[in-house]
Amino acid sequence: MHSHVDIARFVNADISIAHCMLPAWQAGDFLSISNPSSIAVSFTEQRKATVQLDCGAWKDRNIPAGSFGTAGVAQIAWIRVREPSECLEVTASAVMRASIAEELRVGHQVDLDDLHGSCDPVVWSVAARLRSLLRAPARHDGIELETLVVHLYRRLLIARFGGRSPARGEGALSPIRLRSLVEWIEAHLDEDISIAQLAAVVSLSQAHFIRSFARTLGMPPHQYVRARRMQRAREELSRGASVAAAAHAVGFASVSQFRSAFRQTFGHVPRLTPQRGAREWTSKGTK
Repeated sequence: MHSHVDIARFVNADISIAHCMLPAWQAGDFLSISNPSSIAVSFTEQRKATVQLDCGAWKDRNIPAGSFGTAGVAQIAWIRVREPSECLEVTASAVMRASIAEELRVGHQVDLDDLHGSCDPVVWSVAARLRSLLRAPARHDGIELETLVVHLYRRLLIARFGGRSPARGEGALSPIRLRSLVEWIEAHLDEDISIAQLAAVVSLSQAHFIRSFARTLGMPPHQYVRARRMQRAREELSRGASVAAAAHAVGFASVSQFRSAFRQTFGHVPRLTPQRGAREWTSKGTK
């Protein structure tokens, strides 16, 4: 089983990031621990995953695909995961977390709390960008990684822990506009999408839209649309679609271009996407 564990990491004095692609496992196969005060995004659905809390209690949790969770002051041990899983975990140092929390006037929330199963497009987009950076063959850009980690903690401290931004608005998209935009993108992933169309959805000029989008989601519009297309394609593959069908479902006319984009995003070719019920990341029936 260990030969199918695939983890990409970046660690420095202030941040630790791990992108993990794991087979199904249970206690005794190997140990998986969520770091204290960490943020994790699950790119795959997990049904009745069993965790052990600091008090020793075992709990079954249903983890929706695309959802995030946070660990509080204590670590969380994952005892059993019934299906192949892909997740990204981010941990900021105590010094970095304190700086962010104090700026947002929630210093008492510096250690976060035990949350799971929530969805947020900003959290997902930052995690998707971190995943792409970790899986890219080029040398990691520590500055961009640290900037994204700060953005991620700021988003959660404001959205979930009562933080208040010192700069009102900061030029970001409002929650209503963001929700409308995300819903529109999801409905048009199989089509050509232009900046003009996206800007029109939220009634902004193209230049204003590009700035606001990046401030909100941590990446420019084209990167987000590409990330969502790749995620949709992976979902199609996990349900048994062929590579050609998955490519068509997200608007790629060329299968070779799709394969290249997929590998750039995930660090592996499409046929290594697991199908539902598989115990490892290799899906032998997908060509």
